[in-house]
Amino acid sequence: HSSAAKSGGKMQPFIAEVRLAREGDDGQFLLHEGSHVVRLDRCTLSVRKAEHTVFHFALRSLHIGLSMPKVLVVPANRGTCWLCEFVMQSASAAFRDALRECNGVDATEVDGPGGDIAPLAETVMEKIGNSPELRE
Repeated sequence: HSSAAKSGGKMQPFIAEVRLAREGDDGQFLLHEGSHVVRLDRCTLSVRKAEHTVFHFALRSLHIGLSMPKVLVVPANRGTCWLCEFVMQSASAAFRDALRECNGVDATEVDGPGGDIAPLAETVMEKIGNSPELRE
């Protein structure tokens, strides 16, 4: 719709409500309570809850896995991973489209039944394992 249109070559930020989970020490994802908002612009990805920023990363420092309606956010330094699940199905396709407009994004898309996280995580981690950026 019109608010997502480009104005003067500048991408409008993508903003949508998500459920958020954080990777625990055991590799399992733990759901964060409450409503969170993901924000994507040309250079950064962030998640906020009310006035609190949960995370904020430069896109070039991330590996992003897509298995709609889920998005796996993996820092290139292999810090804590985050899992976002869009509350509205339509937002996941809009996010994917917005991501394609961004520069230098390392995104992997996996088609799986109902956005199953296991094949997505496996694919992204395998890609990172073979990635030279990890040795910065």
